[in-house]
Amino acid sequence: MQSSTINLIKRQTTTADDLLKWALTVGRLLVIIVEIVAFSAFLYRFYLDRKISDLDSEIKGKQAIVASLEEQEILFRNTQARIALAKELSETGDKNVLILNDIVSFTPEEVTFNSFSLDQNQILIDANIRSVSALSTFVSSIREHPQVSSASILKIESAEQAGSINVDINIRLNQNNNQ
Repeated sequence: MQSSTINLIKRQTTTADDLLKWALTVGRLLVIIVEIVAFSAFLYRFYLDRKISDLDSEIKGKQAIVASLEEQEILFRNTQARIALAKELSETGDKNVLILNDIVSFTPEEVTFNSFSLDQNQILIDANIRSVSALSTFVSSIREHPQVSSASILKIESAEQAGSINVDINIRLNQNNNQ
């Protein structure tokens, strides 16, 4: 059997040996740090994917809410535009608007207006009227207005399902009305 020998004398190292030892130690440390950074980035990606998924779901929910309110938004904007137009017409003091106010003020309860059309010298009214007496009262009140030169009924139709009469009335205004 061969005996082992123990050498207690310190061996001399060269610069290359020291450099190699330092490179291996620092190299291992760098590899470990790079692996930690890569693993952290990998886990962070899962966090970001989950956050993107949650935000996407939240956006779809809010889009559904906005889509459901679209009709109300259109109605609201239409109403706002009508209010602005009415305010503008009332501020300008247009005599035709004043005549419309007078017509509405002496309108019987049995009359429901469908539309008004206002031109320079005439007003067209489309209305539903529940009785013939209310129609005659309404037309005679229009004819008695001082700014009206003539009032004529263009169309009379019976609306049986509504229980009323559909009437188109043409009102001609005096020529000096526009001044």
